[in-house]
Amino acid sequence: MGSKVVSAAKSVLIGSFISKGISFISTIILARLLFPEDYGSLLLATIITGLIGQIGSMGFELYYLQFKGEKSEREKLLKQVYFLRVIMNFILFLIQFIAGIVLIVLFSEKISGGIIVLLSFSLMIEGFNSPQETILRDQINFKKITIGNIYREIFGTLAKIASAFWGLGGLSFGIGPVVGSVIRLFYFRYVVKYQPGKIFIDRKIAVNIFNYGKYMLFASAGNFLVQQVDKFVLASFFSKEIVGRYTFSWNFASMPFNYLIVPQAQLNMSYITRFKAGDYVLFDKLSIIQKMIFFIFFPVTLFLLFFVEEAVVFLFSDKWIETVPIVSILLVYYAFQSITFPFSGVLNGLGRPDINSRILVSRAIVLVISLLLVSFLYSDIITYTYVFVGVSLVFDIIKIIKTFNLIGVLNNSVFFKFQLDILFFLLICLMYFLNIENEIYRLFLFVFLIMVFFISSYLFDKEKSILAYNLFKDSLLSKI
Repeated sequence: MGSKVVSAAKSVLIGSFISKGISFISTIILARLLFPEDYGSLLLATIITGLIGQIGSMGFELYYLQFKGEKSEREKLLKQVYFLRVIMNFILFLIQFIAGIVLIVLFSEKISGGIIVLLSFSLMIEGFNSPQETILRDQINFKKITIGNIYREIFGTLAKIASAFWGLGGLSFGIGPVVGSVIRLFYFRYVVKYQPGKIFIDRKIAVNIFNYGKYMLFASAGNFLVQQVDKFVLASFFSKEIVGRYTFSWNFASMPFNYLIVPQAQLNMSYITRFKAGDYVLFDKLSIIQKMIFFIFFPVTLFLLFFVEEAVVFLFSDKWIETVPIVSILLVYYAFQSITFPFSGVLNGLGRPDINSRILVSRAIVLVISLLLVSFLYSDIITYTYVFVGVSLVFDIIKIIKTFNLIGVLNNSVFFKFQLDILFFLLICLMYFLNIENEIYRLFLFVFLIMVFFISSYLFDKEKSILAYNLFKDSLLSKI
């Protein structure tokens, strides 16, 4: 890959460690200052703001980035993208602001409504960030984007902690992002000098942008529905305290995955688009990335499974002890995600978003039906979590099969290629059901299994393991 992409990958990786490290510390402090009910209020606010935000996920900026034309044409297009983004975000600001007021006045949801009102201002501010960030992305200058994100994380975190400390409770979840967005806006305006001029909408260009954006909107809405459907149903049938525990469990269990892996998704997608359907080389390259990710995640997941109760109490205090069973289930789910993640963008990257959309819609429908049934019949949060994870795993497997078919990999050879990783994932599942009371025994077993994992990876999958190690050492993607 080009030096710019390698440099960008390193910037994203380093920035991810810094910003997510700050976020992790913030999570620990807030968990001690706030209560499950505050997280329950956050969930309701997140659902509503996420739903409104999907309307804005029309890929205006992506249309500009993939547009191939003369410099003058691209400059004109960037102005149109900026104007449309500001107008779109202003409309969404009004909708979200009114939605928050309605929750406060008509439904007495003062905290949830307050968070929604506060986040509406952040939405407006991010609209003004659009041209500067788009220019940096077009230049593959992720270093400055990363610095801006770090500034946003630092000042947003300080604002959230200060708000919680001063007794503002769940409202701190709204105050922090607004402060962070303002700081990021000032930074981008400082490093990128851009003057769009007078507002003027070119109808022809706007139609082309919206025609592109409608497909992005559909895919984004489907993905949002899949991610939030469990929370929609949960908020309808369970108490705010249980909803808060469930939200907290997701936040904690997803930390390693979201902090270390997800920030690389954009670069991974850019790499996939260099290939064509049926190119087996893509499978080989992504398999190396997959091996590297699993090298990181197997030890982390296994450790947390063995010591999840101690980790929750030590980091967040014993008031969150009842989240331990949910966290354990979700850790197993993310262990599987670590195997499939490098391949998750292949369908879109190789020009088959239609397949991905059908899978997402089918998954959402099955999840709604399944979760409604389990809520009616059992009203048990553990069973609810089992059902969500089980259905999600089934559709993840369907998606990965479709992905391998598109790449040109025979299904009967997949197990052979991933047999070691699959066996160790099954070992993680076994460890989930294993209950060892003695901490010393657990520690010895953990060390023994880690040794077996790395030794067997070297002995039975030596070539790919060495390539994965070199890939990790060279800061992700630099050898591919």
